[in-house]
Amino acid sequence: MMLALPYPFARFGITFFGLLAMATAWPLAAQEYIAKVQYYNIDQGLSHRQVNAICQDRHGFVWIGTLNGLNRFDGYSFRPYTKEKDGLPFNNILTVAEDTEGWLWLQGQEGQKQGLKEICLFHPERGEIRSLPEKFGTSAPEFSETPLNLYIRRDDEGVMWMSARDTNLLFLYHPANGVQALQIAGLRNIIPVYFTPDKTIWARADDHKMVLLDRSGKVLKLIENSWLYGNWSISDKGLLTITKPAGGKEKLIFYNLKGEKQPYTPAGLTDANAPHPALIVPFGNDGTFIIHNRLVDPAGVEIAAWDFSKHDRNNFMWRSFMQDNTGRYWLGDDFGFYILQIKKNRFKRYFYTKDIKPGQGFTIRGILAAQGKLYANLERNGCFELDLRSGQSHRLEATGSGWSYHALLFAKNGDILIGKQDALLRFNPGANSVLKFPIDSEVWGICEDNTGKLWVGTLKKGLYTCPPGATSLAPYTQYNNFRELSTALVHYIEQDKSGTLWACAGNGFYQIDPQKGVVARYWSGGTGASFLPALNFLHFCIDADGVFWFATATGLVRAASQTGSDGRRYPVWSEKTGKWYNRANSLSNDFIYAVHEDKQGKLWMPTDNGIIRLDKKTGEAKPITFPTA
Repeated sequence: MMLALPYPFARFGITFFGLLAMATAWPLAAQEYIAKVQYYNIDQGLSHRQVNAICQDRHGFVWIGTLNGLNRFDGYSFRPYTKEKDGLPFNNILTVAEDTEGWLWLQGQEGQKQGLKEICLFHPERGEIRSLPEKFGTSAPEFSETPLNLYIRRDDEGVMWMSARDTNLLFLYHPANGVQALQIAGLRNIIPVYFTPDKTIWARADDHKMVLLDRSGKVLKLIENSWLYGNWSISDKGLLTITKPAGGKEKLIFYNLKGEKQPYTPAGLTDANAPHPALIVPFGNDGTFIIHNRLVDPAGVEIAAWDFSKHDRNNFMWRSFMQDNTGRYWLGDDFGFYILQIKKNRFKRYFYTKDIKPGQGFTIRGILAAQGKLYANLERNGCFELDLRSGQSHRLEATGSGWSYHALLFAKNGDILIGKQDALLRFNPGANSVLKFPIDSEVWGICEDNTGKLWVGTLKKGLYTCPPGATSLAPYTQYNNFRELSTALVHYIEQDKSGTLWACAGNGFYQIDPQKGVVARYWSGGTGASFLPALNFLHFCIDADGVFWFATATGLVRAASQTGSDGRRYPVWSEKTGKWYNRANSLSNDFIYAVHEDKQGKLWMPTDNGIIRLDKKTGEAKPITFPTA
C-alpha cells in the first residue's frame, strides 16, 4: 500500500512535521541499521526540480509529478511527458494515482483553477489522454459538476477516492461500480489519507480535525484541534498529530489506529525542538521513529543515520512522499527527490569502536572460529579470544602484545599457530601455554602439510620450515631456479588434495613439490604455461569443479586447470577459458584479499570496500558494503 501526500501538504509543504508512512515496516530489534540515500534532480534528467507527487504503478515504474511535466522513472533514467510534447492539459502536476485499469489520474493547474479541467486520465501504454467529461459523460452529473480538491487516492481494493471541495462529499470510483457519492455528516473538505487493515479510513476534515470513518461514511472517531497545518504522520503502527488547545501549548500525541490516545513522544524530541523537526515517520511497532536524518529506538539510541545532502532540516518543504513496494521511502522537495532505504544490518560487529579515526582502528589479519569461540589477530594489539555466545573478548596474554600480528591457523592437534613480527607462536588453549619459534621477519602465511611439517611465509625472507617435533624454524633452500620467492612477501600457503604446495606471493604464484622444491612460477611476466595475468597474488582457492580462483591486488583471476601425468592439477590460462574480474567489468574494488567458495558454489571476497559475492554461473558480482556510522 502506497501513500501520497494530500494536496495541502503538496502545496504548502510540511511546515512543522508529518509524513505518511506505509503500512509495511521492518520489525526492529536492538541492533544497528544501515541507511542508504540516493538523490536525483534535473542533472539526472528530471524535467523540473520541484517534485509535487510520486506514485509507483503496477509495473514498478515510478511516476513523478513536477512543476514542468510528468516523469516516468525506471530506476536509471527519466522519460518526461509535457503539455507541449505529449498533449497533457497542464504541466504543473500536483497529484498522480493509478487505477485498476492502468490509467494515471493526474491533477494539476495551468494558469487558473477550472474545476474538472484540473483532472485528466493518462494511459501510458496506449498513449491516450482523456478528460473526466470524456471518461464519464453525463453518467454521474453530481460528480461532473462538483469541484474536487486536488487529491486522489486509491485504496487497497482498487477504489479511487476523491475529495469534493467545500462539501461533505467523497466520490468513489471503481470500473465495476462506476462513480458513487458518499456523504459525511457534519464535516466538510474530507480528505482520506490512510486506509487501515480493518477497512476503516483515517481522513482530515475542516483543516483542523482527524476523523476515523467506516466504508459507509459513518464517523467512528473525531479528534478535534489537530489543526496545525493539518500535518500528521500515520502507519499501521499508529498515528501522530500536533494539537493545540485554545491558549495552550502545542503537543505531540500518539494514537493507535482505533483512535485511542497513547502517551508517547519519539525519543530525541526535546522541549527545544518538539514538535518541529522537518520529518517524523513511525518506523516500527515499538516506538521507533525516523526523525529527519536518523533512526531512533524507544530508548533514544540512534541506530542509523544519513544525510539529505541538499535538504536542510529547517527546510520544511517536503512536497511529496511515497513508500514503494520494496519498502524504500521516496521524498520530494523543491530541489529534486531522495530515495531513503533502511535495512537491518546483517553483520554483527566485534572489536568495533565507533567514530575511530582512520589508521587507529583494529586491523584484523587472521580469523579462526571453532566451538563457539572466535580467535582474531589484531595487528596492533595481539591475539584475542571472543566468546560468540556472550560477546565477551580478552587478549591471550600468553601470546604477548605489540605490533604486527598476522597469520592464524589451527594445527592438526588443536593448537593455534600465530604469526607475528618476530616469531611463530604455537599456543595450546587448554594449557594456556605458548611455544615460541623466533624468526627475523614477520610471519604472514602458515601451512601444516599432510606430514605435520610447518611451512612459514615471511615478509621479504621467503619460506621457512619446521619438521614435526622440531623446536626451531629453518630457512628454506630448495628454490631451484625460482630464487625470486626467497625475497618475496609470501601471503598465503596451502597444500591441495594431491599433496602439491602452492604459495601466493607478491611476485607470483609458486608451485612447490614437498620433495623436489619449487618447480614453477606463474605470473604476468611468464610465457606459455607460466603465464597468469597478475603479479601480486594474495590468496587462492580451487573450487569444486577444479577451477583456480586467484585473489590479487588487481582483481579476481579465473583460470582453468589441467591434470598432468603425475595426477596433479595445474592452472592453465587462455583467453577462452580464463577471465579477469576487476572494476572495469564487474567488481566494486580491485584489491582482493582472499577468495572462498561456499556450499552453494558462490565465491566470497573481502576487499578494501567491503565484501563481494560472485555467482560463478551468472557472473553477477554483488557488493556487500559495511555501514560507516
